[in-house]
Amino acid sequence: FTLVICCMKMKRSFSEDTKPDNDLLHGSTSQLDLTPVSKRLISAASEPISFIRISSLEELDKRALQLQNKKLWEALMERRAAIAEMKERIEHLENRQTKDDALLCVVNRYWNQLDEDSLIILQRFDSDAEEEISTSTESFLKQLASWDKEEVPEKLQERVHFSKRIIARILSSYEKMVTHQSRLRQLLGNTSEFSSKASDNSGSSVPYGTHSSDSEGNNHSTGTSQEPASTACSKPGTVDLHEEIALLNKENSRLQTLCTNLHSKHRQSSLRLRELQDLAQANSDAAAEWQAKYEDLDYKLAESMKQVTRLDHRL
Repeated sequence: FTLVICCMKMKRSFSEDTKPDNDLLHGSTSQLDLTPVSKRLISAASEPISFIRISSLEELDKRALQLQNKKLWEALMERRAAIAEMKERIEHLENRQTKDDALLCVVNRYWNQLDEDSLIILQRFDSDAEEEISTSTESFLKQLASWDKEEVPEKLQERVHFSKRIIARILSSYEKMVTHQSRLRQLLGNTSEFSSKASDNSGSSVPYGTHSSDSEGNNHSTGTSQEPASTACSKPGTVDLHEEIALLNKENSRLQTLCTNLHSKHRQSSLRLRELQDLAQANSDAAAEWQAKYEDLDYKLAESMKQVTRLDHRL
């Protein structure tokens, strides 16, 4: 605006200064022919400047408003581009946060399942195990949000120590069981050797008794006649006992297989349940966030309606 005004003033002063020179030029043609026309040197690098002719102040205001609108439009486009870039960045960060939350939920779920399985194995080895797993119904993401930055390493370290303690107790119980089994094998081997030696001694003592007196021979014959009868009576009982033990071992193996299958099914069901719980918690958090956004938009809409009403009243 100031530039246009300055141009108008310069043009007016230039026209006033050139009026007497024009009169002199029209009056004396000979002098015009004698004086050479001065040529203006224009550099090739400079661009020509076009000045718009303005006839009134209204047109000047119009040109100024057009210039302001152009600058405002450029600023608006830059702001829209910045807003679009920020929205894209926010969406990328939200997707990344969603993936990180899902990964944390998966790690927490399988970690809890590992602790539960280890505790069940420990209880099978040692019935006096008193370890307990925290059965908090609060979501793991909420727990992380409630913890401070300094508390997160401490809490995770506590969980690591808990898992290491359970696994160490399982290994020690397994070592005790192996040593106990080796001791039982040794005892069984000793008893079998003792029984074999006793049978050999009893077999060798029978011919030595035949060189005794007749009375002793008669007594020995009656004793030997009673011993096969007792062994014959005891053999069916031992056979039945062995059969019963075999049946019990077979039933025990079947029950153990059934228990293992049920435990695996329970493990899969518990994992699925925890996954659904995490999904429900995430959906509830998203619903709460959308509810807050809806309330904000509702408030902004009410404010906009009030502003529109005020503008209508002014119009």
